[in-house]
Amino acid sequence: MLAERRIQQILALLAILSLAATIYASAIPLKLRPASLPEVWERFLQTPWLWLGLGKRADWVANGLVLIPFGFFFAGACQWPKSSFRRKQLVLIGFALLQIVIVSAIEAMQVWFPPRVRSINDMAAGYVGGIIGVLAWQLCGEQIIQTARTFPTLSRGFPRISLVAKIAAIALVLHGMMPFDIMLTPTEWAAKNAKGNFNWMPLADVQGLGDLAKKCLLGSWAFAFGVVLAKQTSRRVAVRQIVFWCVLVELVSLPIYGRETSTTALLLSGIWGFLGVRFSETAFATARRWDRANVWLGAAASWTLAIYISFTYRFDRVVADSNLLIERMQGIWAVPFARAQRSSEFQALENISLKLAAFSLLGFLLTGWLASVRLSSRQAVVGAIAIWTLLIAVAIEVSQAFLIPLVADATDIILYCSGSLLGYILYGALMTQRRPIESIPRNDPSV
Repeated sequence: MLAERRIQQILALLAILSLAATIYASAIPLKLRPASLPEVWERFLQTPWLWLGLGKRADWVANGLVLIPFGFFFAGACQWPKSSFRRKQLVLIGFALLQIVIVSAIEAMQVWFPPRVRSINDMAAGYVGGIIGVLAWQLCGEQIIQTARTFPTLSRGFPRISLVAKIAAIALVLHGMMPFDIMLTPTEWAAKNAKGNFNWMPLADVQGLGDLAKKCLLGSWAFAFGVVLAKQTSRRVAVRQIVFWCVLVELVSLPIYGRETSTTALLLSGIWGFLGVRFSETAFATARRWDRANVWLGAAASWTLAIYISFTYRFDRVVADSNLLIERMQGIWAVPFARAQRSSEFQALENISLKLAAFSLLGFLLTGWLASVRLSSRQAVVGAIAIWTLLIAVAIEVSQAFLIPLVADATDIILYCSGSLLGYILYGALMTQRRPIESIPRNDPSV
């Protein structure tokens, strides 16, 4: 178990890294515009207050969200392991003063890095976001750290999977609340309704079999959650908990302008959850029966194909001009994450999360396959996963260079490899370990 001092150092490092990431995101695409300090000061004083409509509120909120981790980890580094009420007050006051300097410096820095839009709105959102991070630590930070410290003491397999499932359910609820563009007036609720984001009739918003398949896939999370719940408690209690979580995931989207509220999603996730509860024992038995190398390999290959198709199919035409193709290939080496600025901050974050999640599953499946063939060397496992991931990553990005309007970006390769590495780590953390084949005695009856 990590020592108290070590945890404090990790929290301090995370605070520094989260602030550095925020500063970098505020400066990309890193197009430096020379300016003297007096000019920067003058332009900073001219920073306007923008009257943002409902459709732009999500971007404003995103500027606050990005500074929540900094406030959270900063408070943790200052208050861990024990903190009196007086010290909590001092940390909050100290951070409130420090945050004024940070958000002002970030906004002033953007004078050197156009075409970023500067506004007092961004400063206010960032300031409030950091304060929320500090308060979040004081509310639940210690509980989160204690849970993280408890995790290594749990047995691999179901105990750890159960904890991760609960964390995933909470993450789904928070995702349903994003981008936190909460509607505050009846006019805004009417605007969401006019936009068609309230769908009260089940299946009325389904546009063909393809759309139904997509909605079914999105609701399938409840199946795995139902399986886990049924393993923990009785079926009756598991069904009640499934109903609670499915309703909560959809309910939190009601006051969010940018989110669709659909009874279809509630119905499908509920069905998946009931199936998970009903066939929990069958699911576990099937998983044990199919825990073979060829099954893991088949799943990894199928998911690889699914990733390739989903990342390349949305194109209008193929590049026919060789000069344009060369230009698009050279554009792969853009400033890291610069192209994320073409969309809103929330859309960029959601896109990055989707890519990490897709390749995390791939890394998990590949690790399961390599563990099934009893590949004992950790370096060999990581190397095999890296080669597989790089091959599909290069194939995706090169294909996107040929396909308009898709855009190839080397940054995505970094995300793909990071996702696969995360999947490898998750497998090692959650699944029971197999013994290397050379370590099994010849008379071992389990062979």
